Amino acid sequence: MAFAGNQYGDITARIGSYAVGKFLAHAQNELFLESYAMHEKVPQNKSQTVKFKRAIPLDVSAVALTEGVTKSPKMYEDEPVQVSLSQYGEWMGITDVVLDTHEDPVLNKMTEVLGQAAGAMKELILWNSISAGTNVIFANGIARADVNTPITLDDIRAAVRQIKLNRGKKITKRVPASSDVATEPVNASFIYFGNVAQERDFREMDSFVSVEKYGSFAPISEYEIGKVEECRVVLTNHAVPAYSAGSATTNGMLATSGAVDVYLGVVFGQDAFGCTSLKGKDSANITVINPKATYEDPMAQRGAISFKFWYAALILNQNWIVRIEAACTDL
Repeated sequence: MAFAGNQYGDITARIGSYAVGKFLAHAQNELFLESYAMHEKVPQNKSQTVKFKRAIPLDVSAVALTEGVTKSPKMYEDEPVQVSLSQYGEWMGITDVVLDTHEDPVLNKMTEVLGQAAGAMKELILWNSISAGTNVIFANGIARADVNTPITLDDIRAAVRQIKLNRGKKITKRVPASSDVATEPVNASFIYFGNVAQERDFREMDSFVSVEKYGSFAPISEYEIGKVEECRVVLTNHAVPAYSAGSATTNGMLATSGAVDVYLGVVFGQDAFGCTSLKGKDSANITVINPKATYEDPMAQRGAISFKFWYAALILNQNWIVRIEAACTDL
């Protein structure tokens, strides 16, 4: 579900295509989570609501068949998970003075900035959804307000164990950035997605293996720093911490206003969460309006560049995603 612009406004298609290319490249740099989500599209002019259908695993028993007796059939069951689309966007104003006198290609730079914003916006929508799950492990204590110790190997092991006990599977495929439909294989593993400030705490784990030592085991992202046993570790700035939400006993951890900052990270398996968009408009509509005379702007002093898109994200199976809330060691 990569971005793809399709509206140019006051500029030509040739210049618009170039601007869109800049937009897409910078938007894609901000995206990670979307590649590991289940994707569903809503047809235009139908509904703003989409239902994912989650198959319920069969209960099985090791009972031998009886000769001549037909076993009663199992019934297929699924559980619908529903989410509603919302519209998102951003815009920047531009003046005739900048266009007429600025030496640098301002439109290109503004397009790049908006591309970054669009990618970050999608990533934040996904993060806000998956970090609000019901399955949580605290690094210490029984609530967020108790937290004042960093993430440990035991926390990762506990999260992976919970997913496995609930029949969650390792991730073996992802949606590549250049495609809306096809998937590509990845080495089987679970993924931890957290904040860049946690890098030191991971590197000090005995079982941590950095990406530099992978050999033929290719990284899945530029944000991947390494792996801990069965879990690959991806750290970005999009995993926003809960500042000043932990213990008042700072214990050498990063803190704000006298209380520990709590860093949220999630361990997830295959098909744990999903995202959806309006078919045909899953990507950003990019519009450029040059300064031109109107009643409100009679001297043609103001223009704009903007994007907007329809999007939604949700957890599909709470048992296949585990949030870990931990502190972060102060360097």
